[in-house]
Amino acid sequence: MISIVVNGKNVELDRPMTVTDYLNQIGFQGRRVAVAVNSEVLQADEYEATEINDGDRVEVVRPVGGG
Repeated sequence: MISIVVNGKNVELDRPMTVTDYLNQIGFQGRRVAVAVNSEVLQADEYEATEINDGDRVEVVRPVGGG
């Protein structure tokens, strides 16, 4: 198990995984989101190559439309 912080909440993962794998796991596959790992904002094409490891801080933000 690894421990990370996602949007300020402690989260336990079974193993290190890529940002893409994590987004799929939480049901965000195919959705437009912004992701930062350890305060570094990632481009969408970096999600597959960026691994989330023990102790990382992850922020996932999705746009909300409205008027």
